[in-house]
Amino acid sequence: IVLEKAMSLQKGTLNWIMVAAIGVSIVVAGQFSGWNNGMANGWQNMLIAFGIMFVFYAGLMQCLSEMAATWPSAGGLSSYVRLAFGEWAGALIGIATGLALISCTGVVSVFIVGYAAPILPINETLFKILLFMTVVVLNLRGAKDLFSITLIAGFIAVLTLLSFSASTVSDFQASNLELSTSSISLLGIVAAIPFALWMFVGIEHTVVTSEETKNPQKDIPRGLTCALLTLALTGILLLFTAPGAAGVSTLTDVVDPLLASIPASSVVLKNFIMIGVLFGLLAGFFSITYSASRQLFDVARAGFLVSPIAQVNKRGTPLYSVLTVAALGFGLSLMNPERVMLGVVVMFTFTYVLT
Repeated sequence: IVLEKAMSLQKGTLNWIMVAAIGVSIVVAGQFSGWNNGMANGWQNMLIAFGIMFVFYAGLMQCLSEMAATWPSAGGLSSYVRLAFGEWAGALIGIATGLALISCTGVVSVFIVGYAAPILPINETLFKILLFMTVVVLNLRGAKDLFSITLIAGFIAVLTLLSFSASTVSDFQASNLELSTSSISLLGIVAAIPFALWMFVGIEHTVVTSEETKNPQKDIPRGLTCALLTLALTGILLLFTAPGAAGVSTLTDVVDPLLASIPASSVVLKNFIMIGVLFGLLAGFFSITYSASRQLFDVARAGFLVSPIAQVNKRGTPLYSVLTVAALGFGLSLMNPERVMLGVVVMFTFTYVLT
């Protein structure tokens, strides 16, 4: 009985709004950059690829909502694979997903430091340490406190994307989409899909919240649907307004497509977007850390990692799991981000195949 209590998360903590917040927050940073490279295959091919990815994720979210409502578990995808293929398959998916998410925390912390450095002149390593210490403290206070802050950061990030689209819509010109220089092709659509996926990828890991929601049967479907529709709205607006204002060829190779779409004279808007990017990265950092800690907790609870990782504190937070994620994430933040992200892609691909 004591062991069971020690391995149980605090139930009834999260509502559907908080579930939606983590869904948006995990993904939203990817809408600030990365997707624009897909337009090199033609704007209309990128738009079709975006539509395909939306339909795919709409179906996937319905499937995951059904499973999360039936089997609420912090293991998320790994718990469903465990039911289908057995304990070892579930453990493999849980560890792969956990490591991929931990790697993401390291990479996102590098991006946060990069954006914050001009504003806060501080040693980069010290900044990362403070960042991971902050997320540990917030996690240890409980999921509700963490998501209250994540909700605010995610809201600011979404508001930034909507404000950007509203401010650039007046500069929209159909000729900037360069439709005359490209054509719709199957090869172009396939080549654009990985970049369109960037605008949604990660939302599936929101189901790890199901064990801590008040009513999984209602909160998970509502939260996932709300998150997906929010991301679809911001994504489709970006696809039209950013290239429509600056031109497709201008944005295909830049790191910051939103800033590149704004005239140099609009200093206030550029600064506002930079702050919004920072909040988006912070929201993603908090959400990914949460998801990674719950993945490790679930694998340890199943007996495939050392038992202390499955222990929880009085607030129902997996103490040692959070500390493990923070320690490993900080270590990975000191490595080359491109190499780390390559490992993330490999591990996520593996988990998707079995799921």
